[in-house]
Amino acid sequence: MSARAPIRHFNQISGTLCPPPIRASTFLYSTKTTDPEKNYKYKFDTAVQTLHKLTKAAPEGTSNRRRFMMIKPDPKTLKFLDEQDLGTVKVTRFLRNTKKFEILPPVDIRLPFMNFFAGAETPASFPKEILPGIAFVGRSNVGKSTLLNILCESTMARVSDKPGLTQQLNFYAAGRDFHLIDMPGYGFAFAKDEKKETWVPLHVDQEFLTLLDKIKIKYQLVMTKCDLVHREDLARRHLLLSEAIKKSSSCVDRIFMVSAKTGGGMNLLRKEILHIVGAGKKYLGGIKKEEHIARIRHEERLEKRMKRRQKR
Repeated sequence: MSARAPIRHFNQISGTLCPPPIRASTFLYSTKTTDPEKNYKYKFDTAVQTLHKLTKAAPEGTSNRRRFMMIKPDPKTLKFLDEQDLGTVKVTRFLRNTKKFEILPPVDIRLPFMNFFAGAETPASFPKEILPGIAFVGRSNVGKSTLLNILCESTMARVSDKPGLTQQLNFYAAGRDFHLIDMPGYGFAFAKDEKKETWVPLHVDQEFLTLLDKIKIKYQLVMTKCDLVHREDLARRHLLLSEAIKKSSSCVDRIFMVSAKTGGGMNLLRKEILHIVGAGKKYLGGIKKEEHIARIRHEERLEKRMKRRQKR
């Protein structure tokens, strides 16, 4: 989910989804089928509808931008953004130094080496399911392939500034423990017309989320490009998404926020993936203790800094 979407297009919550282990054949993307929009109504509100619900007290005629600014960011979310080096702040020497000091030193978490082993355009060409798998899917150009590369510290997944580069399901083996699947994005794409005619028409996130709920597939939201949005606006967008997914029976409550540029939030997502596929014990031994020690030291540094500022 790109966190950079402008307010005027705020009714489309661009997203990157990370479902837990499921059968790859469950994903319906290639081969033309009946338009899902004719089969069922959207289950989820648009961001604008959610925005209006959260700002009922606003006078009639209030613009969406003003309503958005009326939302009070959650202090816990703001603290998390500071610790993970997510969101932007007004550039001054004091704020830059303060932000740098508040970043929580990361504990190194790594996923197994990623290796491409299959590509598929139709369910008939899917590889056999021998390991648990996690698929990355969302609107075109929100950074799914880049996210995959950063998570695995690899350049295996092809990336481009043009939307729609990924036009098949790409299967990657993460060691011998699990599979990662890079799925084509929905929405706009640079592709030949005859190629597009073989694709299922999916246009908005609400449509895809409704489909996942309908077929009872567990999924999780990941907000990407979180280094490009002001920290308070990012916290507001996080709150809007949290409110929007309350209608879902399949979405995991926790929403991840990450940045491929700063690496913020990546270790938390790596840890979640390892737990989902049942490889937590193998790769996360001793990590919890290291994280606890790192947080204690971080809090001590913040406390010392606060005391020095009070003495001035």
